[in-house]
Amino acid sequence: MSEKTAAIIEVWHGPNSGRLPIFVQVAQGFLDTLASHGACSEAPACRSYLDGRVKVDGASYPRRAVVLAIEDLKQHIEAPLPLAGGAYELMRLLKLDPIPELRLYGDLATAILRIDAALRLARISGALMPDNRKRVYH
Repeated sequence: MSEKTAAIIEVWHGPNSGRLPIFVQVAQGFLDTLASHGACSEAPACRSYLDGRVKVDGASYPRRAVVLAIEDLKQHIEAPLPLAGGAYELMRLLKLDPIPELRLYGDLATAILRIDAALRLARISGALMPDNRKRVYH
């Protein structure tokens, strides 16, 4: 883990959960990017979204660090239903079974990381289904 990732995680672990709007912005941007490209691993925007940067308290961090910080959050805070629903639909579309109940922010962060990993793996492996030559995402 890089020093910057460790620093953002440390900042987010206090009793202050005021950083959640930044995570919501990152998560919504990720889901919107995927939805607009049909969850296609070939679209550069889908592959690199979490590698982009976001400002937190004047410092710039990778979006992935924001997602990791929320995934590691010890507090059990319920996630917004529309955001959880969007992640659920993308996981269903990508056939990422089993799909967990996405009630908490930590669950949602894990789902985003699973989606990102599946898209990267599909691109790396070039896995194709023999019947209709569509991408396999898991």
